[in-house]
Amino acid sequence: MKQIKILYIIDGIVGVLGGAEKQLGEIIRGLVSRKFKITVIQLFDFGMTDKQLGKLINGQKSNWFESITTQSLERIRYPFEIPTFDGIKILTFPLKRIYSYKGFLASKLIKDIITTEKINIVHTFFESSDILGSIVGKVSKVPFIISSRRDTGFSKNSRLLKCYKLLNNFVDLILVNAQAVRDATIQQEKIRPDKIKTIYNGIKLEKYNAKVDIEQKRLELGIDPDAPVVGKIANLHPIKGHYYFLRAAVKVLEKFPRTNFILIGEGPLEEKLKQYANDLNISAQIKFLGLREDIPDIISILDISVLSSLTEGCSNAILESMAGGKPVIASNVGGNPELIVDGETGLIVPPRNPNMLADAECNLISDRVAAIKMGERGRDRVERLFSLDKIIAEFEEVYRSVAL
Repeated sequence: MKQIKILYIIDGIVGVLGGAEKQLGEIIRGLVSRKFKITVIQLFDFGMTDKQLGKLINGQKSNWFESITTQSLERIRYPFEIPTFDGIKILTFPLKRIYSYKGFLASKLIKDIITTEKINIVHTFFESSDILGSIVGKVSKVPFIISSRRDTGFSKNSRLLKCYKLLNNFVDLILVNAQAVRDATIQQEKIRPDKIKTIYNGIKLEKYNAKVDIEQKRLELGIDPDAPVVGKIANLHPIKGHYYFLRAAVKVLEKFPRTNFILIGEGPLEEKLKQYANDLNISAQIKFLGLREDIPDIISILDISVLSSLTEGCSNAILESMAGGKPVIASNVGGNPELIVDGETGLIVPPRNPNMLADAECNLISDRVAAIKMGERGRDRVERLFSLDKIIAEFEEVYRSVAL
């Protein structure tokens, strides 16, 4: 079987922080085990002068770019062990703005990798990578170029949309992670439907099979073993709707005053959200846990998982919670209703509506049997439709079909 050589380009660091980065990390591990040759270029700004970069690029010292991921993460004080990717070449390029001399140097590096590695497919994630990868890939005559859309376009202004409409002439296929993202991309970018394919995110199920001492884990976090626990896994950004989560918590606590609410994630809103919880007089029942490596263990202690986002693509947090056998209450945005079967594996509520969110939480807290059954059906749904092995096989099928 022919070995297919893929170059991934992504704005970020594979395997850490964001959902797309973690998802790509799992996918490339699966593909390299299936005899694909994988190279990744990470566009991540960690500070370096144009002169220093110019010397490295002109000197063809690409091995240097393979050794600086640790340095990059140390600068942002990433607290966990850095993931490794055996058999995969990963290069980190310190790019902040593509419309700069560094953007030119990044383009040169991409072209050099395409040429030296004899790349068959370029696959890009996020704006800078989409732009540079599409243009350089086309100029370098890469046989097939794939671009990605991971959300419903909430961050795209009119200028960026015009740019994408132009770039789409260079792209052979767009992969999206939800039907809602597909529909939004067609509407916003005027793409032919046959040029877009949906592959949902996948979840590594075995991570959620381990037995956890739930009582001990709750005590570790300062939570009574028999108190209701509602959790939310999401970075602390405005689009994730944390203010609505906290306002709903006020109403839940009126009926169930022993309920604990835990927030997993970090971001620019952390201090404001802590102050808001204090202003609502619920600080004692809210726990900000920050970034965690023990997400499966945290999920195991939840009674309910909530995602009150204002927009979503395909939520890893929902899939993780379902894999952990927990009922999910999510806002009716993006791909959320594609993952959750309303009334069977969880509940769908309107976005920006803390009253209805609170009512849904109260219903599941008061009917524990129904909540447990929803969680069980959610786990079954993930096993059937969203296992990581199934998703990797779908990527493999796409790549092999276009590389013939």
